[in-house]
Amino acid sequence: MKMSKSAPSKHHLREVMCFLYKSGKKVPEAHRMIVNTYGEECLTIRTVRKWYARFRSGNFSTDDIQRPGVEKKFEDDALVELLEQDACQSQQQLANALCVTQQAVSMRLEKLGYRYQQGSTQLKVRMVGNIQTILGKISLANAVYFL
Repeated sequence: MKMSKSAPSKHHLREVMCFLYKSGKKVPEAHRMIVNTYGEECLTIRTVRKWYARFRSGNFSTDDIQRPGVEKKFEDDALVELLEQDACQSQQQLANALCVTQQAVSMRLEKLGYRYQQGSTQLKVRMVGNIQTILGKISLANAVYFL
């Protein structure tokens, strides 16, 4: 009898694969059992092979492996706090205060939802979900950042 086909989490599938590995099931059999239970789209045989290789090496952790990458040099809270303290700072001044590049500040401001308009002094409202409030006017020299 098949169980209902729901979308299991990656972590759950990894634990199931670990259980099947420790139960002595081979890759094709484990894949077939998982697909019969959760559906074709949940897992490829290649993924089962990858995890079985990991288990064979003695690593039974089902957590994601930390991946290398550029670490964030500052927290967004620090940037927002600087803007709240003095809204007239330029991106370069913010960058100097945070010991990062101006480009890093610019990218973080954009990710936070701040928009830059050269020469504009008007505040524009940006809808965020159901919230329809103006969050603040932050002017930088002859530019305006707004949410």
